[in-house]
Amino acid sequence: MANEQDLPRLLWRPDEAWQILGIGPTTGWKLVRSGELEVARIGGCTRIHDMELRRFAAEQAGLAIEEVG
Repeated sequence: MANEQDLPRLLWRPDEAWQILGIGPTTGWKLVRSGELEVARIGGCTRIHDMELRRFAAEQAGLAIEEVG
C-alpha cells in the first residue's frame, strides 16, 4: 500500500493555489467568482484541483494542456 508521501497532491487550499499561481487572494477569488478558475466544494471546504491549476496556467501562457504535461 502506498503511503501519503508516495501519492501526488491532487487538491490545494485556495491560499496554496494563489501562491502556486503567483496571485493574491483578491485576484484568486475574482477568478473563482467569474468562473475562470473552477473549485471543488467538499463539505465546508473549498479546494482547487491540481489539473485545474495546470489548465489555468497553460491557458494564461497560451499553451495547450498537453504541452504542460
